[in-house]
Amino acid sequence: AAELRGEEFEAMREELSQMEGVLSEAVVELRAAQQEAALQLAARKRLQCEVHVCVGAFRGELDEQRREGAALCERRAALREVAVGLGQELQTSVACGDNLVSENLGLQSEVAAYE
Repeated sequence: AAELRGEEFEAMREELSQMEGVLSEAVVELRAAQQEAALQLAARKRLQCEVHVCVGAFRGELDEQRREGAALCERRAALREVAVGLGQELQTSVACGDNLVSENLGLQSEVAAYE
């Protein structure tokens, strides 16, 4: 019976030793996983900061493009008004020119009639 207890004790000791080895390996793996998770978290936070900076820059550029687009629309509208005004002046000038040509022809006819 004492022999049996001694064998049981040794078997239990061997099993405990194996379990300690498994536990030790699990602890090492857990620490490595924790370290990897910490590195990934730090990398993720860096990327979030970079994305935040990029988003800010993008929004700033977008606002600038919108402002420039609005200014361009205003400039086009002003140029369109100027063009319409110039077109009206041209029509008026052409009409005046046509009247002068007609008057000139009339005067030439009168002069020719007196000669």
